[in-house]
Amino acid sequence: MELNKWCANNEMLLENVPNEDQGYQFGDSDKDKVKILGLRWNPKEDCLKFTIITSASIPTKRTALVDTDKLFDPLGFLEPVLVKAKAFLQKLRLHKIEWDQELPHQEKAKWETLRDCLNDLTNVRIQWYILTDSIKLLELHGFSDELKYAFGAVVYLRCATILNYEKVSMLCSKCKVAPLKSVTIPRLAAELLSKCISKAVSSLI
Repeated sequence: MELNKWCANNEMLLENVPNEDQGYQFGDSDKDKVKILGLRWNPKEDCLKFTIITSASIPTKRTALVDTDKLFDPLGFLEPVLVKAKAFLQKLRLHKIEWDQELPHQEKAKWETLRDCLNDLTNVRIQWYILTDSIKLLELHGFSDELKYAFGAVVYLRCATILNYEKVSMLCSKCKVAPLKSVTIPRLAAELLSKCISKAVSSLI
C-alpha cells in the first residue's frame, strides 16, 4: 500500500515528497483544509480549529439537540460553552414541548444566544505542540468545580525548563450536566477529575 496525503508542520519535511502525494502545501490558500481527529488542522500555524455549523431554521428542541451534538470536541476544549447548551436541553425536556414545535419566546431567545456562542467557537485556536525546549520538570495539575446545574474537571500540564521558564497548557477537560435527582455533586466532580487525570496520564506514558 502506497501512502499519500502527507502533511507536516515544517515545509522542509515535505521536500522529498512529490506534490501529488502531499495533503497540504504551504502555499495553499485554504490553510485549514487538513482534517485530523475530526478537527481542522492548520499545519503552517500548527493549531487545531473546530468546524461549527448551526441551523438557521426556526429553533425547535430537535434543532437545538442536533446543533449541540454535532460538535466534536474529544479533549473538551469547548466544554464551558457546550455544557450550557446541554443544561438548556435538559430544561427543555421538563417542558411538554414537541420535538419539531417552535420554542416558546423565552426559550427561543435563550437558545439564540447560546447558538451565537456556539458559532463564535470557530475562532478558537488550539496549539498542537504544548511542550517546550530544555524541559526539567513536567507536572499535571487537576481542578474540579461544580455549579447548581453542572460540574466539571480540567487537567493542565506544567512544563518547567532549566532556564526557569514555565509553560502551562490545558490537556483535557470534561463537563456534565447535574442529574435531576438529588445527589452529591462535589463527589461527582471529584470522580470526573479522577477520570480526566487517568486519561491524561495514560496519554503521556
